[in-house]
Amino acid sequence: MAEDAEATKIILKKKGNLTKERDEDGHTPLHYAAHKCCSSVVEELLKWDASAAYVCDRKLGMTPLLMAARQAHLQKSQKIHSFCPDCCVKVDNRGWNLLHFLAFRVYPPRIAIYFFTLSRKMECASIRNLMDWKDALGITPHQVYDAYRPRIARARKSFENSGQKEKKAKLIVHS
Repeated sequence: MAEDAEATKIILKKKGNLTKERDEDGHTPLHYAAHKCCSSVVEELLKWDASAAYVCDRKLGMTPLLMAARQAHLQKSQKIHSFCPDCCVKVDNRGWNLLHFLAFRVYPPRIAIYFFTLSRKMECASIRNLMDWKDALGITPHQVYDAYRPRIARARKSFENSGQKEKKAKLIVHS
Protein backbone atom coordinates (compact mmCIF):
# COMPACT_ATOMS: atom_id res chain seq x y z
CA MET A 1 0.00 0.00 0.00
CA ALA A 2 1.54 3.26 -1.12
CA GLU A 3 1.50 6.01 1.47
CA ASP A 4 1.31 8.98 -0.87
CA ALA A 5 -1.37 10.05 -3.30
CA GLU A 6 0.87 10.24 -6.39
CA ALA A 7 2.17 6.70 -5.91
CA THR A 8 -1.39 5.51 -5.34
CA LYS A 9 -2.53 7.19 -8.56
CA ILE A 10 0.30 5.53 -10.54
CA ILE A 11 -0.48 2.10 -9.09
CA LEU A 12 -4.18 2.45 -9.90
CA LYS A 13 -3.42 3.51 -13.49
CA LYS A 14 -0.93 0.68 -14.09
CA LYS A 15 -2.71 -2.15 -12.30
CA GLY A 16 -6.28 -1.19 -13.03
CA ASN A 17 -9.01 -0.66 -10.54
CA LEU A 18 -7.77 -2.27 -7.35
CA THR A 19 -10.10 -0.34 -5.07
CA LYS A 20 -12.38 -3.33 -4.45
CA GLU A 21 -9.68 -5.99 -4.32
CA ARG A 22 -9.80 -7.66 -0.91
CA ASP A 23 -7.29 -9.47 1.24
CA GLU A 24 -8.12 -12.54 3.34
CA ASP A 25 -9.80 -10.36 5.99
CA GLY A 26 -11.90 -8.55 3.41
CA HIS A 27 -9.95 -5.31 3.66
CA THR A 28 -9.69 -3.13 0.58
CA PRO A 29 -6.98 -0.52 -0.11
CA LEU A 30 -9.44 2.07 1.23
CA HIS A 31 -9.70 0.17 4.53
CA TYR A 32 -5.90 0.31 4.88
CA ALA A 33 -5.73 3.96 3.86
CA ALA A 34 -8.45 4.87 6.35
CA HIS A 35 -6.60 2.99 9.07
CA LYS A 36 -2.99 4.01 8.36
CA CYS A 37 -2.26 6.44 5.54
CA CYS A 38 -2.71 10.12 4.96
CA SER A 39 -6.04 11.57 3.88
CA SER A 40 -4.71 12.39 0.39
CA VAL A 41 -4.45 8.63 -0.30
CA VAL A 42 -8.01 8.19 0.97
CA GLU A 43 -9.12 10.97 -1.37
CA GLU A 44 -7.31 9.46 -4.37
CA LEU A 45 -8.89 6.05 -3.80
CA LEU A 46 -12.33 7.64 -3.44
CA LYS A 47 -11.86 9.63 -6.65
CA TRP A 48 -11.08 6.39 -8.45
CA ASP A 49 -14.05 4.49 -7.01
CA ALA A 50 -16.22 6.01 -4.27
CA SER A 51 -18.31 2.85 -3.99
CA ALA A 52 -15.38 1.21 -2.15
CA ALA A 53 -16.50 3.20 0.91
CA TYR A 54 -19.49 0.84 1.24
CA VAL A 55 -17.46 -2.39 1.35
CA CYS A 56 -17.47 -4.12 4.75
CA ASP A 57 -14.61 -6.30 5.94
CA ARG A 58 -15.30 -9.97 6.64
CA LYS A 59 -14.36 -10.20 10.31
CA LEU A 60 -16.04 -7.19 11.96
CA GLY A 61 -18.29 -5.88 9.19
CA MET A 62 -16.51 -2.52 9.22
CA THR A 63 -16.48 -0.05 6.37
CA PRO A 64 -13.47 2.22 5.76
CA LEU A 65 -15.42 5.07 7.41
CA LEU A 66 -15.87 3.03 10.58
CA MET A 67 -12.19 2.04 10.56
CA ALA A 68 -11.13 5.69 10.31
CA ALA A 69 -13.51 6.64 13.13
CA ARG A 70 -12.28 3.75 15.28
CA GLN A 71 -8.77 5.21 15.00
CA ALA A 72 -10.11 8.73 15.75
CA HIS A 73 -8.97 9.89 12.30
CA LEU A 74 -11.51 12.67 11.98
CA GLN A 75 -10.05 14.18 8.80
CA LYS A 76 -10.14 10.82 6.98
CA SER A 77 -13.66 10.19 8.27
CA GLN A 78 -14.78 13.58 6.97
CA LYS A 79 -13.14 12.90 3.60
CA ILE A 80 -14.93 9.55 3.19
CA HIS A 81 -18.22 11.08 4.31
CA SER A 82 -17.85 13.97 1.84
CA PHE A 83 -17.57 11.51 -1.07
CA CYS A 84 -20.24 9.12 0.22
CA PRO A 85 -22.60 10.90 2.64
CA ASP A 86 -24.97 7.98 3.07
CA CYS A 87 -22.23 5.48 3.97
CA CYS A 88 -22.47 6.82 7.54
CA VAL A 89 -25.61 4.75 8.12
CA LYS A 90 -23.69 1.49 7.69
CA VAL A 91 -22.96 -0.32 10.96
CA ASP A 92 -20.51 -3.04 11.98
CA ASN A 93 -21.50 -6.51 13.21
CA ARG A 94 -22.23 -5.14 16.71
CA GLY A 95 -24.49 -2.43 15.32
CA TRP A 96 -22.01 0.39 16.01
CA ASN A 97 -22.25 3.38 13.71
CA LEU A 98 -19.88 6.27 13.04
CA LEU A 99 -20.87 8.15 16.21
CA HIS A 100 -20.41 5.08 18.44
CA PHE A 101 -16.77 4.86 17.33
CA LEU A 102 -16.11 8.59 17.62
CA ALA A 103 -17.74 8.66 21.06
CA PHE A 104 -15.58 5.72 22.17
CA ARG A 105 -12.40 7.40 21.01
CA VAL A 106 -12.53 11.13 21.56
CA TYR A 107 -15.57 13.05 20.52
CA PRO A 108 -18.95 13.57 22.17
CA PRO A 109 -21.66 12.80 19.58
CA ARG A 110 -22.80 16.42 19.27
CA ILE A 111 -19.24 17.59 18.60
CA ALA A 112 -18.80 14.85 15.99
CA ILE A 113 -21.96 16.01 14.24
CA TYR A 114 -20.61 19.56 14.28
CA PHE A 115 -17.35 18.48 12.60
CA PHE A 116 -19.21 16.62 9.89
CA THR A 117 -21.54 19.52 9.13
CA LEU A 118 -18.96 22.29 9.52
CA SER A 119 -17.98 22.35 5.86
CA ARG A 120 -21.57 22.26 4.62
CA LYS A 121 -24.24 24.91 4.65
CA MET A 122 -26.92 22.57 5.92
CA GLU A 123 -26.83 19.85 8.48
CA CYS A 124 -26.58 16.25 7.36
CA ALA A 125 -29.73 14.58 8.63
CA SER A 126 -28.23 11.11 8.31
CA ILE A 127 -25.46 12.02 10.80
CA ARG A 128 -27.88 13.66 13.23
CA ASN A 129 -30.12 10.57 13.15
CA LEU A 130 -27.20 8.42 14.31
CA MET A 131 -27.23 10.05 17.77
CA ASP A 132 -30.17 7.95 18.91
CA TRP A 133 -29.20 4.84 16.95
CA LYS A 134 -28.93 1.84 19.26
CA ASP A 135 -26.45 -0.96 18.69
CA ALA A 136 -27.26 -4.68 19.05
CA LEU A 137 -27.29 -4.29 22.85
CA GLY A 138 -29.44 -1.16 22.81
CA ILE A 139 -26.57 1.27 23.50
CA THR A 140 -26.56 4.75 21.90
CA PRO A 141 -23.44 6.81 21.05
CA HIS A 142 -24.18 9.08 24.03
CA GLN A 143 -24.16 6.08 26.34
CA VAL A 144 -20.82 4.95 24.89
CA TYR A 145 -19.39 8.41 25.45
CA ASP A 146 -20.78 8.61 28.98
CA ALA A 147 -19.46 5.15 29.87
CA TYR A 148 -15.92 6.05 28.90
CA ARG A 149 -15.97 9.51 30.42
CA PRO A 150 -17.76 9.19 33.78
CA ARG A 151 -16.72 12.59 35.14
CA ILE A 152 -18.01 14.39 32.05
CA ALA A 153 -21.18 12.32 32.14
CA ARG A 154 -21.83 13.24 35.77
CA ALA A 155 -21.21 16.92 35.05
CA ARG A 156 -23.51 16.85 32.02
CA LYS A 157 -26.30 15.15 33.98
CA SER A 158 -25.88 17.62 36.82
CA PHE A 159 -26.14 20.50 34.36
CA GLU A 160 -29.19 19.04 32.63
CA ASN A 161 -30.92 18.42 35.96
CA SER A 162 -30.15 21.82 37.46
CA GLY A 163 -31.34 23.92 34.53
CA GLN A 164 -29.00 26.71 35.60
CA LYS A 165 -26.97 28.49 32.96
CA GLU A 166 -24.17 29.18 35.46
CA LYS A 167 -23.35 25.47 35.47
CA LYS A 168 -22.52 25.64 31.76
CA ALA A 169 -19.41 27.71 32.47
CA LYS A 170 -18.26 25.23 35.13
CA LEU A 171 -18.82 22.30 32.79
CA ILE A 172 -16.67 23.89 30.11
CA VAL A 173 -13.91 24.86 32.55
CA HIS A 174 -13.71 21.47 34.28
CA SER A 175 -13.91 19.19 31.25
